[in-house]
Amino acid sequence: APSGSGHVGNCNIGKCYFKGGTFIGAYPHPLEHDDDTDCYESVRYNKVSGMQCWGLDDNVLNDYVGPAESCALECFERDDCVGFVRVNSGSEFAGKCYLRGGGLEKPEEWSLDNRDCYQPM
Repeated sequence: APSGSGHVGNCNIGKCYFKGGTFIGAYPHPLEHDDDTDCYESVRYNKVSGMQCWGLDDNVLNDYVGPAESCALECFERDDCVGFVRVNSGSEFAGKCYLRGGGLEKPEEWSLDNRDCYQPM
């Protein structure tokens, strides 16, 4: 450890490292460790712009209002959520997310409103 750091064995105090992909947010990870480090799992989704994707089963949650980042965290917290669609504009569904269940079908073109499909990475 650097001299005077006050923390033996850890030279990465105050630093965070993110590993590739599209980062949406972080969620606390209950990883056990023997120092003062806080561990997080990254929440990553591949955004497919202007596309619709359907779930193979019923939706996990409908009409969830929020930005894509909030929808991603909501999906991440649910074991049965396999991805989501966020409607951006162009219909009464604007600003809402639809969390999909049971697997995702291949994204398809969509022209009824402006929406994006988010698939887990």
